[in-house]
Amino acid sequence: MIELPSVDKIIRLNQKTIEAEGGSFAVINRGAIESALNPLHDPDLGFPEVVAKIMYRFIKNHPFADGNKRTAFAVMKVILKKNNYKYLKRDKDMERMIVDVAASQKTEADLMAFVAHNSAPIS
Repeated sequence: MIELPSVDKIIRLNQKTIEAEGGSFAVINRGAIESALNPLHDPDLGFPEVVAKIMYRFIKNHPFADGNKRTAFAVMKVILKKNNYKYLKRDKDMERMIVDVAASQKTEADLMAFVAHNSAPIS
């Protein structure tokens, strides 16, 4: 079973991101946060793909006034850590992928492949 952060933890992550990097803090749709964390029951998906699907929901569904992309990245890092995984690439590489997904230049499948190829269990 995948360990996920709570909705309140994610709200705090967004608030800290906004405080550190700028923007307006407001939760627009708490239900979108809850929905993003709803465990995905597709037996064909591995752990990294599920993480990417959660990220995609934050990027595309905009539960916060600002910082949705930054929060998606922070959520990914928290989920990986809670489940003894690590991210293998430079942060800039993921930031570029997230911006491309937000601009619809990359798809959910692209994000899933990127996370799968660039994360690994901590040995």
